[in-house]
Amino acid sequence: MITSTPNTVTIPKSTYLDLVESDFTLTALEHAGVDNWEGYGEVDWEAVDERVAAVKAELDAAPVAGSQETTGAAS
Repeated sequence: MITSTPNTVTIPKSTYLDLVESDFTLTALEHAGVDNWEGYGEVDWEAVDERVAAVKAELDAAPVAGSQETTGAAS
């Protein structure tokens, strides 16, 4: 389950570990010069940006932990 506050997102530990592994892998590839490899320029960066924007919009629209929407409290 993913929850959020205005400045944080809480994710499962397994998801966090996957993200850490992906970050370390990307960093290692960048240090090895992946940006100079054939095919790097073929990445659809616009699609990447669109996916990131969609995730951000989903998080921005999600109920904030502790809000009335997540606690069921009435105003």
